[in-house]
Amino acid sequence: MKHFCQDCLVTLPSLMFALVLSGCSGLASRPNSSYSTPSIEISADISTSTLSLPSSVDITAASITPTPALNPTIEGGAPTAPNVLRRLRAQLVDDGNCRTVAIEREVRGLARRPDALKLKIERALPLLEYVLAAVEQRNLPGQFALVPWAESGFRADPGNRGSVQGLWQFTESTGRAHGLRIDRRYDGRRAAIDSTLAAVEHLEALQQEFSDWRLALLAYNAGAFRVARAIRNHPLNAAGLPATLAPHSYVYLQKISALACILGDAQRHGLDTATLTFEPLVEVPRPLGINSARELARTSALTLAELLNYNAAFADGSIPSNAPPTLLLPERAARAVASIEANSSDLDEVHLDIQVTASPANTDQATDHLVTRGDNLWRIARLYRLKLRDLLRINNLSPRSVIRPGQRIRIVPD
Repeated sequence: MKHFCQDCLVTLPSLMFALVLSGCSGLASRPNSSYSTPSIEISADISTSTLSLPSSVDITAASITPTPALNPTIEGGAPTAPNVLRRLRAQLVDDGNCRTVAIEREVRGLARRPDALKLKIERALPLLEYVLAAVEQRNLPGQFALVPWAESGFRADPGNRGSVQGLWQFTESTGRAHGLRIDRRYDGRRAAIDSTLAAVEHLEALQQEFSDWRLALLAYNAGAFRVARAIRNHPLNAAGLPATLAPHSYVYLQKISALACILGDAQRHGLDTATLTFEPLVEVPRPLGINSARELARTSALTLAELLNYNAAFADGSIPSNAPPTLLLPERAARAVASIEANSSDLDEVHLDIQVTASPANTDQATDHLVTRGDNLWRIARLYRLKLRDLLRINNLSPRSVIRPGQRIRIVPD
């Protein structure tokens, strides 16, 4: 947010940057993406409720679906970097930005050491794919999926303990404004699931407000009020940008733009990504009875550092009983956790931190369910006494699919 990596804070006169961006234009249109976001939406306004989960709800390892099954355009096998970059390229707004002098110069700087850049891309791929899926689900500009690269290097715990935190570098006030839980035991800014949902919703609102992905990114970095005031008080320059923001905000936009140019055409920039593979991230229910991050890491067959790559919200290392019920884990770890849960004798009492909504008057006669805020697939399956895998099959969904308020979920097959 109001943060930028130290190596990017260089002085660049805003007018000079605006002139070299004069080839930019407004938001280009893109076809709607058919890709389903690999996540289950959790309400930001969490209220704690205790629900009983019947044994019919299936959480076995077999119910976890890897990323390729979600994307009909990707044929079997492990997900690869070219597949992710192909999807990213389909979302990017091509407005001639890559051909400007300033962006070409930044591209040369980033691509100067292709092996090092390739290694950074490989490390970022799991979270890049996860974030990209959320961007695709809302059909937003692909440049938005690269914000965490500029903010945190795609790390849920980038190591800083200052006023900004997490994958998306939210300030505390901004995080709270977007519904993130932040207290002495849990910091939602440092949870990849929570913060990604909040950040993408925030970016979607900025895109709607400014109708230009470049202005939206400037607003994400500098604040919507500052950008709106600059537009209101001063005429836009030839590039369609305000010329009175702090220099580092233009550098921020320049860095994301250059990275989009490289990842949008990796081969042209000397990056051989054909052999890169990665393990997809999967959302799974948090195991019961585990109250420390270290114990959770052992249960997941991960190192503590690997667990905290995606779940760094547990501020003091302990896991509060009312923490959000979902973890983001590599697929192998998710299968291990799901297997433990499936064999647990404690399945009769599962504590889910969700907002409970009114039940239909007669669930036996219902044919579909209208999603309201706070719903998730687990709760809907329980409500109608269905196995989760059956609910997913009826609706052609996966355990990682997003459901949103207003959507109708089929309860019985057509």
